[in-house]
Amino acid sequence: NLGEIRYRQDDFVNAADYFRQSLELDDTYYPAWDFLGDASHWLRENEEAERAWKQVIVFVDDELAMNPTTLGALETLAVTQAKLNLEDEALSTIELILSLGPRGTSVSVTIGSALEILERRDEGLQYIKRAIKIGYNREAIEASRWLDGLTRDRRYLCEFEGPPCED
Repeated sequence: NLGEIRYRQDDFVNAADYFRQSLELDDTYYPAWDFLGDASHWLRENEEAERAWKQVIVFVDDELAMNPTTLGALETLAVTQAKLNLEDEALSTIELILSLGPRGTSVSVTIGSALEILERRDEGLQYIKRAIKIGYNREAIEASRWLDGLTRDRRYLCEFEGPPCED
């Protein structure tokens, strides 16, 4: 998808345009709404970002109505709730994800990301560290704009950028 390519190049204006075009073809495709929300957020178009993320929740809720334990949908829901600053809802969704049992690296990254977005860095950092230690690609984490602050945090750098730091 050209929108995703532009988004990953930090070309948010063109990315948003591509996501809008994609949604003209299929307005139920919630990943496009999610990316449109993100691109709009980075462009400081907060109202459009909020509208897009609310659409994500509508479509994810529809998916979860059919199967309430769809992990990918729950992960999307938790992060989107965090982006909308719906802290209680995001934390409840995270608890539900965790109650489904042990999961792999993507769940740890999702939970870490949601917690970082909610400004709960200490908790988020623990999940991100876990993901990396069990094999998640560090470069992918460091490429996430949502995790910029966390990956520049001294504790993250001390953990992964050389000899351990002393407290």
